[in-house]
Amino acid sequence: MTAPERLMSSVAPGTALLRMVVRCTDRRSGILPRFGTSIAPGTALLRVLSRPLPIILAIMLLGAGCQATPPAANAMPDMLRGPLPMSAFAEPDGAKPVRGLSAGSLQIQTGMAASFVVHEDRFDYMGAGGDTIRQFPAANLSWVLSHGDVIPLDAGVLRTRHPAWEIAFQVGRAWYVDDDKNHVRYSVPFALVEKNANCTHNGVLTWVQGSDGKPSRVVYEIGSETCAYFKFDMWGALDAGFRDLPASEGKAALDAFRANQGARLPIMSFNKIVDKFPELDSSGFGAVANMHAEDISVYGFVVDGVHYRSDCMTRFGPYPFCNELLLPSYSTAKSLFAGLALMRLQSLIPGVAEEKIGALVRACDEEQWGDVSIENTLDMATGHYLSTEPDVDEGSAPHVEFLYALTNREKLAFACDFFPVKAAPGTVFVYHSSDTYLAGVAMRRALEEKRGRPVDIYKELLVDPFWAPLQLSAAIMSTRRSYDDDAQALTGWGLSYTSDDIARIAAWLVDGAAGGATPGIDRSLFDAALQNNPDDRGLQAGSPLFRYNNGFWAHDISGYIACDHPVWVPFMSGYGGISVVLFPNQTVYYYFSDGYTQRWREAAIESDKLRSMCE
Repeated sequence: MTAPERLMSSVAPGTALLRMVVRCTDRRSGILPRFGTSIAPGTALLRVLSRPLPIILAIMLLGAGCQATPPAANAMPDMLRGPLPMSAFAEPDGAKPVRGLSAGSLQIQTGMAASFVVHEDRFDYMGAGGDTIRQFPAANLSWVLSHGDVIPLDAGVLRTRHPAWEIAFQVGRAWYVDDDKNHVRYSVPFALVEKNANCTHNGVLTWVQGSDGKPSRVVYEIGSETCAYFKFDMWGALDAGFRDLPASEGKAALDAFRANQGARLPIMSFNKIVDKFPELDSSGFGAVANMHAEDISVYGFVVDGVHYRSDCMTRFGPYPFCNELLLPSYSTAKSLFAGLALMRLQSLIPGVAEEKIGALVRACDEEQWGDVSIENTLDMATGHYLSTEPDVDEGSAPHVEFLYALTNREKLAFACDFFPVKAAPGTVFVYHSSDTYLAGVAMRRALEEKRGRPVDIYKELLVDPFWAPLQLSAAIMSTRRSYDDDAQALTGWGLSYTSDDIARIAAWLVDGAAGGATPGIDRSLFDAALQNNPDDRGLQAGSPLFRYNNGFWAHDISGYIACDHPVWVPFMSGYGGISVVLFPNQTVYYYFSDGYTQRWREAAIESDKLRSMCE
């Protein structure tokens, strides 16, 4: 029986079909009519019902813009012929979650997508490897199940043998099928992540498992991403195997998840912000000029310990696991990895920020790099460049090849040798991700010399001292690395977050990176980066209104809020349309989008209404 037949087998012509609601949620295509508003009982609806049933099904199930009312979550077909609303993957109201503690491992087999609908392909990925890209990677999802929560044991972005995709699993849910305790439905959010890059395509997968332990086919659907240059919908079904695991294997993951749950900020819908602060215009946070709704993954505002957050929209309705939506760092990692790592390392090894790249990085010629400090690399001021024009060096073909190079050796060969010396270190700002990569290699070498052993700088300088005490999610506890035995952290990109992670980290920074168990952090470097030192604003970065210092951007917003003196606001920025803004009035604003818009003027104006930033 086909998927349409399964979905429609219980629909009686002229009766049950009348109860079906079709609504359009894709504003991008505009291909199909919005039946939810255009069908009048007894007129247009009769005309629709008079059409052959296959045509109606095609509209419902294959339309890029319109969705049928989802099948009952317990009656999910084992092969999708068309996209379903994301609500079909959510735990239904009244479902009985699985109690108790268990663990297992689902071996998902590779398979070609049933359908792959491309919305944006700026660099012709499909032309270069379409069949490969449409193939779902083989992966193992090992989990512990506790009180209905399906908690992956392997955190972060997992490597696969697939040439294009890596994969990450987030926390899902499990419930009994129709109160039958012999059958359990699992629904788990996941993301396909571009190999050696940051593009993140979020979806949900689901399967049913009986008392015999044999899983059904795994049905999945992807309908959103944070990726400016490659956007697609993908759905299908995959074969899978299963094996039990001792529940004890999941204790660490379960304990970490429960701790994270307890530490999360309370979340309220963005629509509720005007109830608390009637002077605000909530649209100023999410409807900025030239930013289209379909390009926004999520946005939020933190004030007085409350996280006001938008829905996580997809082309098939709200994402059912918004708390678990995986967000890519892109160059926000230059702040949260490289910048904070040096602040921590400087507190452990005073003066290390001034140690020279030529002395620490063996691949770099000491004569060329002998006077360039680690701090210079974080300031984008090495003096090595081809052009000072914005994005010329960063966007050049050789630099893009550096980003996608697989090994540490290849990356260092470019970072050390490609850009010639044109200025004294510390004098000219030119943005290079390759410079931040050198900073990571140098910091690793400096810490290894102090420890007398190999080190993981991400774990020792960030996870252990900061992320673990903050009880952040499993998603941020690992980083992407080079694909060789060096396993060098990428440093300037390659982290993943949840919205709560980014909201709480930003609030922690606004609060001065202070708090109970926070260990040493170099205050001189921190204050310069966060614009707390008026004598060290950083180098001008493309405009007199922008600065860059120790991996953090800053923008003078005085013109937005009618202030007669500069008001410098530190912020983090990521490729394609990501901003995390640390307002000096103790509020935080962020958005993750992929429409190439970098703008938060309206949010600054709204935040200033709460507490003036001009004083």
